[in-house]
Amino acid sequence: MAHAIIDRENRTITITKAFNAKASIYGTQEYEELAEIQKVYPKFRLIIKAAKQKNIPLGRITYEQMEKYISAHDDEKKTHWNEYQKLRGVSDDYAGENEDEINVKVSASFFEIKKWFVGAFPEILESFETRKKEIKAIMNKEAM
Repeated sequence: MAHAIIDRENRTITITKAFNAKASIYGTQEYEELAEIQKVYPKFRLIIKAAKQKNIPLGRITYEQMEKYISAHDDEKKTHWNEYQKLRGVSDDYAGENEDEINVKVSASFFEIKKWFVGAFPEILESFETRKKEIKAIMNKEAM
């Protein structure tokens, strides 16, 4: 039963979102575990904790910085730029074919775009890490 955290002081049972999804299916091992815990602690409040998103290390990169990098490193067909525009929801691909259609534009979250950016340009992480080391070395010299 390592899937749940029992907090007797605050009278809570904390489980992950992934565990909850499995526990929602009748008959699974997770279902049985949660049912047993709730039987022992019937008045405890159940808290479902979302998993932490893995942070992609690029400091405080902005859309503008990504756009400049894409412009400087894209291919002749502007493949990455077009993908980026679609992710931002500003691509012409979303234009309605006639006046009666509603033009709904959907964009990815900043985190999703940043993740795509790192996937499209993996060398950016190496460059970022090198720059961080350079800054750390300068800071260490000044501290002496």
